[in-house]
Amino acid sequence: MNELTVKQENLLSSIKRGGLSQLIKPLTKEIYLADTHVSGLLFRNESPYLNFQEGEELTLKRENTTYNELTVAVYQKDKKIGELSEFHEEVYARLLDAGKALKAKVKFFVVEDNFQVLSISIYMIDF
Repeated sequence: MNELTVKQENLLSSIKRGGLSQLIKPLTKEIYLADTHVSGLLFRNESPYLNFQEGEELTLKRENTTYNELTVAVYQKDKKIGELSEFHEEVYARLLDAGKALKAKVKFFVVEDNFQVLSISIYMIDF
């Protein structure tokens, strides 16, 4: 018997306990791609400063905007906080368009006077 074979009752039990993502998680790996920064932090938010924790996971989503068809938006939970810098976004946009799963993790966040820098590490999720 193939070691990846799962009995139906074990599969249903796993889905009920932790969801499908918990079942697939052991089969995935994160591939580090690069570090970059998030653009547009001051323009996207009601409050002048956001709060980020080192290692916090952020979501990357494709968007087509009137000024750039290769925009990759960065979300903290359900709130858009900015976009990848134009210097890096073309490769990530094409990976997302090809159906690849990408995520970001906060590397560091600096606030000085009216200046904010959010540096992130980008990972591809592979199965």
